[in-house]
Amino acid sequence: FTRRERHKSARSLVCLLQALTGRRTRLELRNELFVTGTVHGVDCNMNVTLKDAETEKLNVSLLCPHVIEHG
Repeated sequence: FTRRERHKSARSLVCLLQALTGRRTRLELRNELFVTGTVHGVDCNMNVTLKDAETEKLNVSLLCPHVIEHG
């Protein structure tokens, strides 16, 4: 990260998401879609990269090997 990105991350909830790196997590997106996977990385704009992700909407599940969610 650049100095500006580190500063932005430290002054927001991004640091909370970054602390979840390596943990299995479930994210709820705006369109009522849930994504469950292992957090691989989070940038200063809250873009989340998940590994071994699974999406769920209205009881329909899809397996995804790699998901990048934009914040």
